[in-house]
Amino acid sequence: MSVILRGITWKNPRGFDPLVAGSADWSAGHPGVRVDWEQLPWYQFEEVILASLASGDGRFDLVMFDHPWTGTLAGHNWLVPWNELVDSRYIRQLRERTVAPSTESYELDGRLWALPLDAACHAGLLRQDLVDQATLPTTWESLADWCEARFDPPAHYPLVLSIEGVLGNCLLLSMMAGLGLPAYHDAARPQIDR
Repeated sequence: MSVILRGITWKNPRGFDPLVAGSADWSAGHPGVRVDWEQLPWYQFEEVILASLASGDGRFDLVMFDHPWTGTLAGHNWLVPWNELVDSRYIRQLRERTVAPSTESYELDGRLWALPLDAACHAGLLRQDLVDQATLPTTWESLADWCEARFDPPAHYPLVLSIEGVLGNCLLLSMMAGLGLPAYHDAARPQIDR
């Protein structure tokens, strides 16, 4: 008898291609079990997966999602936490081999709701030869001045900041946490420190 597990994720080769390759490798070691992955554009994925899970239609066995959905999916008990599927040693080893806070970004109420596919961290790149020639800004005010002094339209834009949709929301929340003022961290007074 053959078992087919159905998975869904958003349309991005960074996430989809490893899922397909990893599933093929896993299936090779588990004859009779196959994993089929469906991919949808970001916003369509969100609508389809939330509607499917809310209705309990059982359409998907596996969901590859990103950390912004952890609260919604866990809060409705639409997922089985990994703490119930693997032993604590595995989770401890996972933390040791991933970039912090990759694993922690999927935790809620003391349970791990997903495993990190990639690093949940921001990285900055710089050219040392240019940095040595300038003083980089250290405050939002000095950043605005720094950019204005280097703005040469239309050929050069020294700074790009995306604040659209869910990614913009994630940027805001990440910046607040980085400033030591994580939003909504106090359940008694959920708010953003303006």
